[in-house]
Amino acid sequence: MTRQLSQNYWPNFVAGTFRHGGAGKFGVRDPSNGNTLAEQALADAVDINHAVSEARRVYETGALTNLHPGERGAMLRKVGQFLEDNFDAVRETITLEQGKPLFEASKEVRFAVAIFDYFGSMAQSLEGRSVPGDASRFDFTVYEPFGVSAQIMPAHYPVYILSRTLAVALAAGNSCVMKTSELAPISATWLARAVESAGFPAGAVSIFCADREAGAALASHSDINHLVFVGTKEAAAAVLANAANNYLPNIVEVGGTSPTLFFEDGSIDAFLPEARLGLYLNAGQFCCAMYRVIVHESRYEEVVGRSVELAESLKVGPGIESDGEDFQPY
Repeated sequence: MTRQLSQNYWPNFVAGTFRHGGAGKFGVRDPSNGNTLAEQALADAVDINHAVSEARRVYETGALTNLHPGERGAMLRKVGQFLEDNFDAVRETITLEQGKPLFEASKEVRFAVAIFDYFGSMAQSLEGRSVPGDASRFDFTVYEPFGVSAQIMPAHYPVYILSRTLAVALAAGNSCVMKTSELAPISATWLARAVESAGFPAGAVSIFCADREAGAALASHSDINHLVFVGTKEAAAAVLANAANNYLPNIVEVGGTSPTLFFEDGSIDAFLPEARLGLYLNAGQFCCAMYRVIVHESRYEEVVGRSVELAESLKVGPGIESDGEDFQPY
């Protein structure tokens, strides 16, 4: 099975328009063979300043926050519907640039669709509360958006993880400025197209690829109000250092070291299917993967031996050659 991307050059989405990058462009490679898939625009600090400025304008004018929550919710559901309508193209883009098999990319797209549907419905449920007082007082709380949410995203789920942060922020009325990974930036274009198709105000969302230097400019920008980062702990430390002077509320996810315990009376036949899923889903690139197996010493040799057999039984090859919906090895 040989498939190619639908275009050879992919621009950034900045302040409501698709445009070239101030830092030029670079080749995105197919991880299955090292060949160049397409060229991607690369943003610079000027592009980021423009994206943040427009996001600030949208927030301060109320173009997004003053909408009825039901209207924001409807637009979020339209984003999910756009991904559903372009299901095959989105999943093939994910597989070609990130490398996962088509059946895994299919699940990623469906999870993203579900995220936009869920938070589209939740947009109308973001309510404050009243607090009992005496006859002369009426106390209440009102939830307000942060403002401009800067989001620095990883490559291992180039649509789902981006959808997870984007949908939540938009449901609450935040503007979003999102930097994608240089390893898998193209898939995010489908999110940009979905946002444009759904009718969000121009400038409410910018999605672009940028290098670390430009990413640092985003994290330290004085006009952002909130920061989301998903990636390695080393990169997280650098991002948080850049953001420190602004005292930003932030959400940082750097993965885990999820342990699995195999006791003396454990069933090896029950363990192996879980190990296959826990170790090899997305080539082990997910936050709750089975990174460690702690085995009772009496079962150690057996578990190691059967685990080696499992690893040697797996088929390795270009993800695009998997049999899509009918291929279910896990």
